[in-house]
Amino acid sequence: MCQYDCGKIRKELLAVRGIGFETADSILLYAFGYPTFVVDAYTKRLLERLGINTAFDYNSVKLYFERQLDRNVDLYNNFHAMIVINGKEHCKKKPVCTGCPLADICEYAKHNN
Repeated sequence: MCQYDCGKIRKELLAVRGIGFETADSILLYAFGYPTFVVDAYTKRLLERLGINTAFDYNSVKLYFERQLDRNVDLYNNFHAMIVINGKEHCKKKPVCTGCPLADICEYAKHNN
C-alpha cells in the first residue's frame, strides 16, 4: 500500500507532459504498489463487447472496476493482465470469438457468431 498521499502523487504525475491517466495509474500500481485500476483500450473494448453499460471515458471505467473488485494490488494487476491477454488473443479490433473464455457472456459473440 502506498504510504504517501497517492491522490496527490497521481495529480503530480498527470501534470507531467506526456503522462496521461493510464501511465499515471500504471506507475502507481506497478511501481508504488497502490491499488488503482489501470484502464487501457483492451479494457474499454471488453466492457463494450460484454454489454456492460458504463460511460467509456477513462475515469468511469476505472471507477467501475474499482467498485466491482476488492481493493487489492495483486488482484488489480492480475485482472488487468488477464484482460490484456484476452484482448490480444480474442477481443481484438476484429474479434476472434472462437475459443474465447468469455464467449458465453459476451453480447458481441452472441450476436455475431
